[in-house]
Amino acid sequence: MDCIFFEEDKIFLRSFLAEQSFARTDLEKLLAEDGFAAEICADGQILLKKWNFDSIKILEDKSVAFEGKMPGEGKLVFEPLFRIFEDQKQTVDKENCSEKIIAVFKAMDEILKNAGFDENQNEDETKKLTIFPGAQGILVSEKQENGSFWAVVLPGNLFERCAENSKDYGKFQGIFVHRGLEGLEAAIFTRAALAYRAITKKYAFCQENLEKRQADITDSNFIPVEYEIPAVTEKLALSVDAGLCVKRKKRIIPGERRFVNEKTEKKRIEILKKAMEFNSKLLEDFFKSGFSQNQGDQKFLERRSEFIKKQAQKIKLGRFYQRNSKKIWGSVFAVIAGFSVAFSFNKENQKLATSMGLTSEQTVQTLLTGIHKADVTIIQEIAKGKEAKSLIQQVSGFYVTNKQRLAMDEKDGTLTPAGWLFFRGKTDFWQYGITNLTVDGIQTSSNFDYPKRKDKKTPLKEENGKTLKKGDEISHEVSYNLIYNEGEPIITVLTTTENVHLVWNGKRWIVRKISGTGKTFRNSYSVKNYKKDYLDCLEKTGENVKKAAELLRQKYDFVPSEMDLKDEVPYMIKKYNSSAAKEFE
Repeated sequence: MDCIFFEEDKIFLRSFLAEQSFARTDLEKLLAEDGFAAEICADGQILLKKWNFDSIKILEDKSVAFEGKMPGEGKLVFEPLFRIFEDQKQTVDKENCSEKIIAVFKAMDEILKNAGFDENQNEDETKKLTIFPGAQGILVSEKQENGSFWAVVLPGNLFERCAENSKDYGKFQGIFVHRGLEGLEAAIFTRAALAYRAITKKYAFCQENLEKRQADITDSNFIPVEYEIPAVTEKLALSVDAGLCVKRKKRIIPGERRFVNEKTEKKRIEILKKAMEFNSKLLEDFFKSGFSQNQGDQKFLERRSEFIKKQAQKIKLGRFYQRNSKKIWGSVFAVIAGFSVAFSFNKENQKLATSMGLTSEQTVQTLLTGIHKADVTIIQEIAKGKEAKSLIQQVSGFYVTNKQRLAMDEKDGTLTPAGWLFFRGKTDFWQYGITNLTVDGIQTSSNFDYPKRKDKKTPLKEENGKTLKKGDEISHEVSYNLIYNEGEPIITVLTTTENVHLVWNGKRWIVRKISGTGKTFRNSYSVKNYKKDYLDCLEKTGENVKKAAELLRQKYDFVPSEMDLKDEVPYMIKKYNSSAAKEFE
């Protein structure tokens, strides 16, 4: 079912939700979001104005649709760009299709020119918009008597949200958008995906499955325009290809200590500049040149085949690395550990954590601190046995994922959930860590200041008035939220209650078993929505992190406690010179 349909002088966008389901969403808030309507005049002038839906309608099947009035005077006949692409492959009237496509890209040029994007675009939340929907959300009219066309670009975020509810999302919308981009980069990517389809009559990323498509987009797994169309000009081909390879800009926050790989940033800017060289005139010249879409001569076919072969090998190798990164990093760590043992065994051992001199409760705190910090060395010293190895594997997975992301320079790093709040929403960091830890029902710090071997603590003699002897056992109940990113757009929250069993080995407490209580819940949340809600809370509280967190906690119960925030203040000041941490009371 198409996302768009028309009745008389009205344009309708299906929400693909029944009335009751629609009422439980915030879609109605997007009713006022602006799209664009453009009249592309025969003399080359482009008259651009904002356009949006103005009401909601309940359809006969009890589903909800957004309703808006067609622009222009009189009744215009519109059709989605998606349909024109389909006609382009079959119709004999190629000139009419080409004129409509060129009209759309002229409108997109004008929209980008007036969108207000600049080098600091990511500092402004209002510019973090998907201004271009896919080919289903861009409408173009038949040619008017005066030689003009009308184009309507539906509100990008609203269209995206509605299309997500359709079983045909991948086909109608997903193949044109990069879900990891926003603002200017998102617009450039979508324009390039549409241009690629217009030029080659193929989709750059044709996988309708979200996971597979995002993998292809991340790996730039598409055939460049020059290997699809022999006669295409170099400037057009390179600008479209660059648009499909754009990366997200890393934010530099004034007053915060941040690090950007200069080489990677320089390359990102070069790709973006090349992508921005695309314009509708290049496409118009291409169509007017009477281009041939044949497969080229034998040499062209050989070059194309060789490129595809090399690209497949490169991507296969890269994905092999990603799938087996834990084993690879494990081997690297093993080698490094071997050298460490050979050269500085005693010195390094003195820096390791220990539970010597700690009560059983403090030992549990130390273990949870190791999980919170993804510090395998802490866990290794505190927990022993088969379950400890399993826990170490899990934590190592998060640690290696973070190191791999940093090594690949695709993302900026990872913060604890409390540290993330101190950036006041102006960060692309992922999150990993524990919030709201309790031990035996009492709120406890997940950032415990544990002793090290070099401190040479003396063993406890007794605990809770009882003399300790080898083999004594004790259990503590712990509850906490473990928060971590699963890919770019999602944070997962694992809320769990567990029993931690410890044994006294004659000198110190050792964790021997961690058993679940059946009270474990896993929930996923949109990073985008979580960040938006946090920004709303900051606005209501005058940018006060403590008060904003309290307000945010009313909607998300996993938000770090005041204790979690206080624990993070010293690190945020030392590492990032965080002004928000300095102001925290």
